[in-house]
Amino acid sequence: MILQINFQFQLNTASNIILLVAVLIMGIVQFLALWRNRSKGRWGLKVLLNFLLWISVLGWILQPTITRSSDSNQILLYQQNIPHTNLQHWQDSLHIAESFTEKEILQAINEHPAWISKIGTVYLAGTHFEPTLLNQLLDKEWKWLPTWENNQVESIRWEGVLYRGDLQRVSGKILSEKTQVLSLKIGEQVLDSISLKKGLVDFNLKFPAFVKGKAKCELWLGEKLLQPIHFAVMEKPSKSVLVLQSNPDFESKTLADWMGKRGYKVETWTKVAKNTQNQFQINTKQSIKSYDLIVTDPSLAGDARVKKVLGENKGVLIINLTNPETETRIINQALGTQWRLTKSSTQEAIQLSNDLTALPYQIQPNTWQKSLKEYPIAVQRQKGRVGLSLLNETYPLMLSGDSVTYNKIWASTLEAVLPSEPVSIQVNAPVFVNIPTQIRLNTLKKNVNWQVGEDTLKPSVSSLNSQNEYQNYRFIKAGWQPLFDSLSVYVEDSTPDLAYLQRLKMYVGNNFLEKKQKNIDFSIARQSSLSPWLWWALILFILTALWVEPKW
Repeated sequence: MILQINFQFQLNTASNIILLVAVLIMGIVQFLALWRNRSKGRWGLKVLLNFLLWISVLGWILQPTITRSSDSNQILLYQQNIPHTNLQHWQDSLHIAESFTEKEILQAINEHPAWISKIGTVYLAGTHFEPTLLNQLLDKEWKWLPTWENNQVESIRWEGVLYRGDLQRVSGKILSEKTQVLSLKIGEQVLDSISLKKGLVDFNLKFPAFVKGKAKCELWLGEKLLQPIHFAVMEKPSKSVLVLQSNPDFESKTLADWMGKRGYKVETWTKVAKNTQNQFQINTKQSIKSYDLIVTDPSLAGDARVKKVLGENKGVLIINLTNPETETRIINQALGTQWRLTKSSTQEAIQLSNDLTALPYQIQPNTWQKSLKEYPIAVQRQKGRVGLSLLNETYPLMLSGDSVTYNKIWASTLEAVLPSEPVSIQVNAPVFVNIPTQIRLNTLKKNVNWQVGEDTLKPSVSSLNSQNEYQNYRFIKAGWQPLFDSLSVYVEDSTPDLAYLQRLKMYVGNNFLEKKQKNIDFSIARQSSLSPWLWWALILFILTALWVEPKW
């Protein structure tokens, strides 16, 4: 740090020279007057007050400025409320000589615009920085120093638009000050929850979306509301499902009824005698000619209808296993799958929750296989998709009133085993006012303009997939905003902490580790001086003291 004192007063005019000489004469006159009266009382106080008066008048004329400069190519830009101990720690550990608040750096840039071109690395401490400043520092290398607060969401993401029946996933980070429960709720109903440990924790909550239209749930930490979760649910094109049973069972019937309530067209075939089958339909009065999914048990894996569905690149889900080792060999032989199991326990069943058990086996990993994290269910994809469930009966969950767990099990299973939708929309929420949001649409239609908010957009086409279109859009209004013909997307206000964090990540994400540090020497200078009004106030105060002093 280098300190330098300069004066705004210039000896370049006769009037300025006369004024300075007058002040010097004033000081001499004051000194002589005081010297003649040195025998009087309180002489030392009189000398002090007269000296301060002379210095104040001289300071008002000269207008001194203090310039502080340092040689460095790293600066720390910090939020006003950051504790001083944190700032000092960062400056010492990162060898940063200079630190600025937003107001200070803007003032320095306005006074000396050339400085900005010499700045190398910008360390950001905090999140509340305005775009006016960030835009001026776009070409710098950025490094963000997070300042997490206890029990505050630091990042969060969910689907702004999804199909009915699909899983809504809410994920992010939170700094938990103790062990406590994070939950998603609609009213008093808990959709999903997780126990957090103390510290910075990743969370991932999910639940099936079954309410069509504009939907809302809430993220709670204990008894504290953290974040409302707004999203739009669109109707999924109807899927046709065949439930193929070798024997009547309550597990298959409950699952068929559940799919029917979710809008699926369901046809059930049940073998009731040697040459007799019972058939009934849900949500359709006619026999279904083509199926998107067949749900069956291992004994019917070789059925012609099962093989036909797989040949059409659709899905098969096998449930109700009783002798897994033998039955997986039958399935592999019939369908060409590669299921491999290992016994995980000597018990007859593994207890997963109060009303949910599974067979004591583990499904071994496979290159073409995807497993569900929470349940012993996996899907292999070669030609078509084959799902395998090692769960025992799940209908007791419905009987005990735990429909949330039942919904989550089968919604996540069907999402994995059913073919992808030909049309899909992706909007990463939360969406904030005046912060660009990328909207993606996977569609078979081409060269069709989009209606988003109050604008008509021409989408860009992905170079990797001609059916994938995208566009960045900046919403200017909060609340539910139009999206395409019949959808909406919820736009948050731009004032919450999460909005500032999202805006900051736009800059940090674009610049962090992408631009090399400029290894050059430069000097950042900050000037400070007293306002002329303060000099006048000081002179008036001293004159008052000189007038009052003889009367004490």
